Amino acid sequence: MKYQEGLKATKDFLKTTPEPQMRELCNKAGLTEKETEMIVQKFRKGKPRLHASYDLGMSESRHSIKMTLILNILKKLLVQLGFIDETFLK
Repeated sequence: MKYQEGLKATKDFLKTTPEPQMRELCNKAGLTEKETEMIVQKFRKGKPRLHASYDLGMSESRHSIKMTLILNILKKLLVQLGFIDETFLK
């Protein structure tokens, strides 16, 4: 199984979302400030995993694992809100 399989639509959506709306989505998803900052650093500021993980005080591997979990949470919210189509993702 491919790492982060089925999350392309979520990533594409986040890449084109303004930061205030992104933070609002993260808040609706119930993410912590640190988790929200992970999303903002990756998709709005374009920071590589090494730099983002250092800034947030976690290892690269933990950052990757947590990023996948967060993206899955956001995917469910985006499908629920109708921003991405779940039938298209299957």
